[in-house]
Amino acid sequence: MTVWIWSLALYSAWTVTWFVFERLVRGPWPALHESEWVWWIVAKCLVWIAPLVAIVRAWRVGSIGDWLGIRRVHRLGQGVVIAAAWIALCAIVDALVKRRWPDAGRPEAGVLLTILGTLAGATLEEVPFRGFVLRALVESGLSFWRANAMAALLFALLHVPGWLFMGWSLRAIGAAMPSVILVGLLCGLARMGNASLWASVTVHLVNNLWSGGLLLYALRCLLSHAC
Repeated sequence: MTVWIWSLALYSAWTVTWFVFERLVRGPWPALHESEWVWWIVAKCLVWIAPLVAIVRAWRVGSIGDWLGIRRVHRLGQGVVIAAAWIALCAIVDALVKRRWPDAGRPEAGVLLTILGTLAGATLEEVPFRGFVLRALVESGLSFWRANAMAALLFALLHVPGWLFMGWSLRAIGAAMPSVILVGLLCGLARMGNASLWASVTVHLVNNLWSGGLLLYALRCLLSHAC
């Protein structure tokens, strides 16, 4: 029950966060567009992480970091293997089906800052869904696969408010949902066997770096010996 109450509160708060951003931040100060990533990092810490820490602390389950899987690197390798297999599959699909790979242009914010921002985003998204929701559902008695599917679905649904505020059509949202759910399932799979949360963060991070073109940019830099 705690997971569902938390989820409802999270979606409501996240919708309000998007409303505030669009109406009170981006509208009056459009020049802040280049630094809006700071807003989202702070917003995720306040809306996603802070209430979650309070809930886990109230359960008195010992170390919060241990329970969420943050303070260990147990079975990190399975996350690396899943990430590598997923990116190989993405590369094949992009090349043979889409006939184009992600844009590999130089990141506007710089390579290092973009990687750090992507890592922060992936971590802040994995803590609630594969750190909290997945483990809480498994401990409630659900099988791993059912818990993983529910966590992946909740993860995908949290993207919907942002997509709507960005003007996405329902058709576009419907088309994007399966891939987001699939990534969520793979991140959950990386956590199987109570592996470290960093295993799922690895899958999430590598997926985002590929879709954003940064992995291809880094490869081009290595081959040309210049960035």
